[in-house]
Amino acid sequence: MIHSTCMMRLLQADREQPPEAKRSRTSKIRERVRRCIFPQSHKDGSSSHASDSPSRSKSQEPAMDIISYLPKELALNILTRLESTDLLNASQTCRTWRVLAEDDVLWRLKSKRISLPDERFLFPGSLSMDGFQRSLWKMNYIHHYRIDRNWRNDTNRAPVIIPAHKSHLITCLLLTDDNRAVTGSDDKTLRVWSVATGKCLFSLEGHNGGVWTAELEGNLLVSGSTDRTVRTWNLEDGCHMWTFFGHASTVRCLALKNGVCVSGSRDNSLRIWKVGLNSSDSITSNVCTGVLLGHEKPVKCVRYDGVFIVSGSYDFQVRVWNPVSNACLHVLSGHTERVYSLQFDGTHVVSGSLDSSIRVWDVQTGALKHVLTGHESLISGMHQRGNILVSGNADSTVRLWDIRSGVCLQTLGADGVKHQSGVVSMHFDENFVVTASDDGTVKLWDMASGKFVRDIVSLGSPDGVIWKIVANKTKLICAVGKRDRVVRDTAVDASKLLFFDFDTSLPTWGHPSPDSSLSDNSLPTWGHPSPDPSPDPSSFL
Repeated sequence: MIHSTCMMRLLQADREQPPEAKRSRTSKIRERVRRCIFPQSHKDGSSSHASDSPSRSKSQEPAMDIISYLPKELALNILTRLESTDLLNASQTCRTWRVLAEDDVLWRLKSKRISLPDERFLFPGSLSMDGFQRSLWKMNYIHHYRIDRNWRNDTNRAPVIIPAHKSHLITCLLLTDDNRAVTGSDDKTLRVWSVATGKCLFSLEGHNGGVWTAELEGNLLVSGSTDRTVRTWNLEDGCHMWTFFGHASTVRCLALKNGVCVSGSRDNSLRIWKVGLNSSDSITSNVCTGVLLGHEKPVKCVRYDGVFIVSGSYDFQVRVWNPVSNACLHVLSGHTERVYSLQFDGTHVVSGSLDSSIRVWDVQTGALKHVLTGHESLISGMHQRGNILVSGNADSTVRLWDIRSGVCLQTLGADGVKHQSGVVSMHFDENFVVTASDDGTVKLWDMASGKFVRDIVSLGSPDGVIWKIVANKTKLICAVGKRDRVVRDTAVDASKLLFFDFDTSLPTWGHPSPDSSLSDNSLPTWGHPSPDPSPDPSSFL
């Protein structure tokens, strides 16, 4: 048994990791263990067996399985420092090491260190081929790694292409929590699609003009149209529930929270509606509870968090409203052109304008906190998660900002790879930024480094354009069509949806289901692309 002093020295050595060391973590641990076993060799340059064989080389020193002799907690402490590939190699050394390398606590710690979500419910207990109990945290780790790799490298996974709304413009695109897609079009309809099968579930008809905006909450869908109405729909059965009248012009934007809908219109006003799914709610729901007047030009965008309503207008102003009293709390002035986009997290109001600037305001005081400059044209869209903001621009650039400090963190495409036309839509999470452009491409960027990863979509046609994208952890949906209205009018099925599925198994849209077992023969370091840019799907699916 190794003396406790040796174990303390091992822990101390493990804590002392000089940043300049270029050896792998595995080599470091191996060297530290050797120092504990042969301390004399590091004091005077000779091993404890030097008297027997002065010429004995380091490779001839007697081997010792240090890990098997250590208490389990200490052994796991060492193994947590290994990369995933090293753990897989370690698990093949002997049964003791396999037990350690399959430990649930070990993989839980590795998952928590990179903030992986807990989706162990997807793997309700599992035995390997030899009956060995597998770690559910390990399977969770592998599951998320493979999704990451599919986004980065899976060029073999072709999208399912679905004709949608014939040759008409797709004006809005939404994705539900249960993986249904909702599209709205200037053909006066909305459609609900199954992402799993690519089939149209419902065609929602009733508007007398083009659908310009839509929002959803659970199974409640609200839409606004050029017919000046707001309509509600039940996504469980596709039924139309209520039609709200009151606006004098096109309904351009909607916000929906806790059964309260706020609509903004080209008539310069906003209206607040209490909406519900059931006809029995008609006494307390499905009525207009307020009209917000103050903007002098059309309302282009609106946000609502359940406490404050924030609106942006062509009158260059952003306004903050109280939804109970209908009073305007703040008029946020400073933009010198039309306000086209808004983000609101309950604390910060972020506005993007045709004047090429982004402004960050305090919703409580109305004070201007930061002016984000760097773009050269219209702020065409923004997406916010926490304190990180991603902005797209008609100048074809994408920037990442910290809205708390006002600092630009990254400019995507600064290394020379960028869109060739304006950025029209974007999405980002903790791993990636996905951007779509008028140039007919959808590009993938690494969130941490800002580096270009690959083109997910490249239409390869001067007439092809990406209108909208929407995504979640495993799905990406793109609305594509023709740039020229004349071309669209003469084309058959010019508007299409592209469904991408980056889950750990191939989609089932007409394809045979592959063997999606989680094999342990290939698990590279998390966050780094596979050395092979075009891996064989069968090797990791």
